[in-house]
Amino acid sequence: ATEQELLYYRDHLGELAVDHVLLTFHLNDYETTPVVFEADGEVVKVHAKIGSASPSPWLMQSSFLYRFVWTRGVRLTSPSRPAAIEAEVARDLAALRDLVHARGAEFTVLVLPWIQEYAEWPEPKPRHHELTLRTLGELGIRHFSFLETLAQALAAGVPIHEMKNDPQHPSLEFARRMAADLVATGFRP
Repeated sequence: ATEQELLYYRDHLGELAVDHVLLTFHLNDYETTPVVFEADGEVVKVHAKIGSASPSPWLMQSSFLYRFVWTRGVRLTSPSRPAAIEAEVARDLAALRDLVHARGAEFTVLVLPWIQEYAEWPEPKPRHHELTLRTLGELGIRHFSFLETLAQALAAGVPIHEMKNDPQHPSLEFARRMAADLVATGFRP
C-alpha cells in the first residue's frame, strides 16, 4: 500500500542519491494487506488497522484469541474503511511527493491498469482508477496511465497476464508495450 511505500522510502532509501523516483501505483494499493519483513534480526509484521489503531505485534504473535478478535474487528469496520483508506492514499502520495522533492528528486507515478477488459473490471477498480488520476492531478504529480495501451494490446490479441488470469501482473509483452508507450510520450526520467 502507499503508506508502506512512503515509510520504506523514508526509512530505508534516504542514503541513495537519485534524481528521479518512479512509483508504480496499482489499484490494489487501496487495500491493506499484511506485510512481513525482517528488521534488526527480528520479524516485523504489519497488519490492517482498525480506524487509526494498529494491532499489538506481540499479541498478534502470541494470542489466537487476540488475532481472532482483531480480524473480526477489521471485518466489522470494513464498510467505513474504504473512504478512510482513500484519504490515506491521497495523504501518503502528497507526503511521498514532498519527501522526494525535499531530497532533490523528481517524482512520477505510473498508474497500472487492472489487467483485463475495462468493461469487466470489478468494483471498486474503475472508481479507484479515476480517483487515482484525479488525486494525482490535484496534487500536481506527474503521472501516466495505460488504459489505451491495455485496449490496444487486447485488440491485437497480445497475452496480457504474467500468469493465467492474473489481473495484477502484466506479461512481458504487455509490459514492453507500456514502456514503449511511455517513451513515445517523450518521458525521460
